[in-house]
Amino acid sequence: MTIEKEPVLDDVLLKPLVEDALAEDLGRRGDVTSQATIPADMQA
Repeated sequence: MTIEKEPVLDDVLLKPLVEDALAEDLGRRGDVTSQATIPADMQA
């Protein structure tokens, strides 16, 4: 019987992605993705 392992992402690969995402969200320009996809007059 063969046991399949779940794929694992190495922290070395993930760290720059997380850092870039946080820099975008917390940077001076704000969350660019949200600004591009959510209408300005939309409220939560």
